[in-house]
Amino acid sequence: MIDAQLLSVRGFLVYAIKVLNPGGKVTTEYYYAQSGIFIGSEP
Repeated sequence: MIDAQLLSVRGFLVYAIKVLNPGGKVTTEYYYAQSGIFIGSEP
């Protein structure tokens, strides 16, 4: 993990977490804060 932010998106609290993959690529992954369920990711 490189960085994490807590965001409010349409009334939901969402964690945006920047992750460094083994190949050296940084991606942002999104999780619901209340349940921890993975929402999605983007490069």
